[in-house]
Amino acid sequence: MKNFLPTLAIACILVLPANAQIDSAESLLGEWVDMWASYDLNQVEVLFRNDETITYFSSEFEGAITGFDAIYEHHKGFGFKKGGASPSAQLWVDSVHTTASGESTALAALWYFGDPDDGISDQYGPMTMVVSHENESWQIVHMHFGNYPHDDD
Repeated sequence: MKNFLPTLAIACILVLPANAQIDSAESLLGEWVDMWASYDLNQVEVLFRNDETITYFSSEFEGAITGFDAIYEHHKGFGFKKGGASPSAQLWVDSVHTTASGESTALAALWYFGDPDDGISDQYGPMTMVVSHENESWQIVHMHFGNYPHDDD
């Protein structure tokens, strides 16, 4: 019985940071969804790693978008503006699965774009977001979007 308590304490120490890491990553996902609700370029600057190593696969274009400047311009192309703009539709996510590993966390989910109040999406598909904890904050270091065909396609 003496060995049980120290082993239990060690197990708790190992589990709690992973749970906190997952909570932080999922919070960042929520901030990213909020960014799409506001179309605020300022939030792109906050949420994404600002260097040339960041990568992004859009559901709209072929090929990888690499580097912060290119990702920033990609969002401008969707109508994002400094201080925000009114989007024509909303983005939301569902079925989030989060995996923590080291200083990074991967989030896999389904994304939807349309009218969440009616549950109608113009576009939807799988997405992956990889976030990393650096310099006291969590930042997006990779995103990948795909599109599923609609039943009427």
